Amino acid sequence: MSTPAPKVFVSHASEDKARFVVGFATRLRANGVDAWLDAWEMGPGDSLVDKIFEQGLKSAQAVIIVVSKASVVKPWVRQELNTSVVKRISEGLKIIPLVIDDCEIPGALQSTLWLRIPDLDHYDAEFARILDVIFDRSSKPPLGAAPPRFTDSKPIIPNLSALDERIFRAIGQSEIATNSPPDAREILQEPAFAGVPEQDFFDSISMMKDQGLLAVENMMPAACFTRLTAQGFTQYSEHFIDGYAELAKRLGAMLINEPDVYENAPLAERLGQPIGLVNFMLDSLADAHQILLEKYQAGRWEVVEVLPGLRRAMKE
Repeated sequence: MSTPAPKVFVSHASEDKARFVVGFATRLRANGVDAWLDAWEMGPGDSLVDKIFEQGLKSAQAVIIVVSKASVVKPWVRQELNTSVVKRISEGLKIIPLVIDDCEIPGALQSTLWLRIPDLDHYDAEFARILDVIFDRSSKPPLGAAPPRFTDSKPIIPNLSALDERIFRAIGQSEIATNSPPDAREILQEPAFAGVPEQDFFDSISMMKDQGLLAVENMMPAACFTRLTAQGFTQYSEHFIDGYAELAKRLGAMLINEPDVYENAPLAERLGQPIGLVNFMLDSLADAHQILLEKYQAGRWEVVEVLPGLRRAMKE
């Protein structure tokens, strides 16, 4: 048994029929939507109330309201809209406003997501979205499983608990994104840590500090600024940055082959990476005695010399 076609009431001003509404409703019907249009459903002598409110709106699953300079001042359109709003509240009727002019949106639709059609002769993308709404289809891709490194069941960093690893990852992500040590108390307020006792949260930070993964710059009731240590960044990059080894090779090659690009900001731009990540990488090279690094005010870092250790490492 076939599924009945969804019935959609098209509310509009008569001035918009020829330039948009008839063609639009015809296209709906060609795509399996039982579009109800007064020009097709009503004849001379028919009762407006019976036809529109008893046959049109009462049996519709959705109402498409064509909003234009003409329709926003029409009393019948406003009456249809008011009836639609009541039915949506009581029975879950879908309301789909289509804005075809640069005009004021009626107050009843201010809180409804409307769709604007800028070109009345070409609106394939907008029409596809309308069909998705009518037929309850979604273009959202299906939700897949999170990569194993982002689950709490089995920590992948040695000697860390599931909670330790979540906190460690959140601190690293924030520091790289902002290029500054995050306030752990702000991280605790993130939705991902809802329900985590404060004592457990800061016990984790203290334990990771003792293991040399984190450095705590300030431990105050109002703030707790925490950052990755060099050892911490090594663990973070190994486990949580996809393709880090290849990225490190690209940076090394740039330093050796392009001596005009020695500052952290241009390097980050060329690599397409956050400057916070590039700063960590430069620090790692300096700690490994592969470069000499100078740090200036305003966050400007410069590689002043590439050492033999980097050239040798790049050949391995």
